[in-house]
Amino acid sequence: MPMNNKTKTKTPLVSLIVNDLANNGFGRAYLLGRMLEPEFRIEVVGFASGPTWLPCRKHGWPEKSLPFPRVGKVRRFTKDLAKAAEGDLILLCKPLPLVLDVGDKIRKMSGRPCILDIDDWEFGWFYPLRFRKLLSLIVRTRGKSNGLLRTWRAEGRTRQWPVRLVSNRFLQKRFGGTYIPHACDTEVLNPVRLSDRAEAGRRLGLDPKRHWIGFIGSPKPHKGVDILLEAVAALKRKDLGVLIAGADQSDPEIAMLRSRHESFMEVRPPFAKEQLGEVLAAVEIVALPQLNLPSNWGQVPAKVFDAMAMKIPVIASSISDLPEVLEGCGVVVPPGDVPDLSRAIATLIDDPRRCRELGEAGRKRCVERYSFQVVGERLRRLIRGFC
Repeated sequence: MPMNNKTKTKTPLVSLIVNDLANNGFGRAYLLGRMLEPEFRIEVVGFASGPTWLPCRKHGWPEKSLPFPRVGKVRRFTKDLAKAAEGDLILLCKPLPLVLDVGDKIRKMSGRPCILDIDDWEFGWFYPLRFRKLLSLIVRTRGKSNGLLRTWRAEGRTRQWPVRLVSNRFLQKRFGGTYIPHACDTEVLNPVRLSDRAEAGRRLGLDPKRHWIGFIGSPKPHKGVDILLEAVAALKRKDLGVLIAGADQSDPEIAMLRSRHESFMEVRPPFAKEQLGEVLAAVEIVALPQLNLPSNWGQVPAKVFDAMAMKIPVIASSISDLPEVLEGCGVVVPPGDVPDLSRAIATLIDDPRRCRELGEAGRKRCVERYSFQVVGERLRRLIRGFC
């Protein structure tokens, strides 16, 4: 018997609360939303310091944003944002003070379930600091929405949040919670569906005589791009190149790196998520040379899974969950070790068969453990219990 329209249940709505829609902090929220889409409606609610972050700009969900609150306006702005969130369930993305403030207000106003997602150790960006520098930073960030003191207090609030998701083992040990790693769409990121390496390189304007090692994202100092460039320079090979894709050409860090390594370095601007596969298709190796810093201990770059899905071998620093993720399907080296990184690059470039083997093993691992299908089902099963 057909169900009467009045008795149909409406698809639950999940509100993703984002600290800043204009930067890469939106990336994790985007992945969670994509994995929830098969069963839930999604809306994005957050503060915005500028236009929506380019890679996720075409997310296709209703978006509600407020400008970043000025000093002294935090309470009013967080209350306004809490009122804007209409979800049956609230997913707080990042344990930053503003996001936690919004979550607290939603719980007090409506009692709707709120889940906190943790994908970074936020206080790690301030740790460790010498006493004088610490005092200086406290003074300079006093009153700011996500200043040092507020972020430190948020650390304690994070541990007390009733339901928590974490993206890696470091965070799970520190905060507890359910492990939901980063994931990727292995149907979209499939080398069979994309251009071959020569064609992808031609579209990006890369020298076809070089073997290209890819670094995807902005070249912030903690990511170790300078270590990667030094490792390639140490090999003194004219058949190697480094592609930094997703970086602003006006970034002072790029200007500094270019002054030292311009002869074998290419830079391409930020791009939309839809172009990621074509960018990855142009490189033979993806490098994740992160440094051994507190800010990296609680991070697992999502790009490791994107590269694995594309059958591209990954060379990464042995920090966070990267050794576990890449065991048997990638190469890990000590963070900051230029000679070891040089050797790893040369070994893979000179052994195409090994590259293919690692690429095949990486995709298999990604499909089995880190795909939208596998991680998404785990996430949706958890969310169903609250809607």
